[in-house]
Amino acid sequence: MKSSIFVRVFCNFILNNNMVINTKETMENYDFKLSRIYDKIFQDKDYYAETLFLQDAFSRYSKIKLEKILDIGCGTGRHSSEIAKLGYQVTGVDPSSYMIQIARDNNKGISNCEFIEGNLIDVKGKYQLAVSMFNVVNHIMSLDELILFFEAVRCVLDDGGLFIFDCFNGAATSIDPPRNRSIEKKLSSNKRIFVNTVCETSLMESRLTMQNTVEYEGEHFSFNLEHRLWSPMILDELLRKANFRLHKVVKTFNVDVDASISDYKIAFICDTK
Repeated sequence: MKSSIFVRVFCNFILNNNMVINTKETMENYDFKLSRIYDKIFQDKDYYAETLFLQDAFSRYSKIKLEKILDIGCGTGRHSSEIAKLGYQVTGVDPSSYMIQIARDNNKGISNCEFIEGNLIDVKGKYQLAVSMFNVVNHIMSLDELILFFEAVRCVLDDGGLFIFDCFNGAATSIDPPRNRSIEKKLSSNKRIFVNTVCETSLMESRLTMQNTVEYEGEHFSFNLEHRLWSPMILDELLRKANFRLHKVVKTFNVDVDASISDYKIAFICDTK
């Protein structure tokens, strides 16, 4: 296992969400303004079903007892909350102080759920399961940085532990590139959130830029998200280099359904060698 140097390099990069941050104002827009309405935008996301998927995958592909789970890039802690309800000890880690504060507020009184503002270097102890949901790996923009990420995750896992993550399927996006979209979310308070997304895809570089504009309660703000559209083959190769063994790539979020080239979102299930 490599020294703490690679972990430190990793921590300076990943879990910073690796957005295109052109100015301090852009970072503030994403980190502060978006964090306030993040759960409203994704109110229809089925975190409970995704958590059951994680539990099911672990029961099938690991022989060790599951007690502690690490949620990498936890955001507002919605996955962490559902994991804790199943009785596991869960630690969520994220570099955004705003997101972490919301996660803590959302989970007050839940003794088996804790949140760390920081990076993997701030995580102590070992876990039987590490999860990284909602396209975290697509925000890692180079091969070197991606393998550092995988190696750092390997450091916090017990032998026989599992690492599960979801991502865009680079093969599918090369056939059918992401399209522009506009969504309107109606809230229970009769308020509305409007999100307009303009997608710019470079297939030669396997890159996707999502230019987002948000309108809520008369306020407008914009932020860009950069993605690297990794192919399943590249992810498999780098996981092996980081001493992971890939068990299965599935259509999100169903352990029984193998991913196909047309599946836009896929999930990787791998264990430590």
